[in-house]
Amino acid sequence: MSGLPVPRTAAGRDGLAAMLREPGRALIALDFDGTLAPIVADPAAARAGPAAVSALRRLAPLAGTLAIITGRPALDAVEYGQFGLVPGLIVLGHYGRERWQAGTLTAPPAASCPRC
Repeated sequence: MSGLPVPRTAAGRDGLAAMLREPGRALIALDFDGTLAPIVADPAAARAGPAAVSALRRLAPLAGTLAIITGRPALDAVEYGQFGLVPGLIVLGHYGRERWQAGTLTAPPAASCPRC
């Protein structure tokens, strides 16, 4: 595990060991704002860090699923992060209500409100 962080808890150590043992079963999910992109005063100005796409491209084939979860619309995150360049990446927008994968955006129909 050279170069990897050392988990502080037994559960963390077990989780890392499982990921290393069977990386194809691993789900790696990252947040956009504050993780891949710095927090900025104007949310529309947020962009993924300069090394984010290359790191995600290297990580994607090693994990079973690589995802980004954000409160933003999924297409905004894809554009702001240039995530269309990462094969296999899933972007869950509006905290999972939208799903972008391989250039296709899906979302359930808007809920109707019978008393609205």
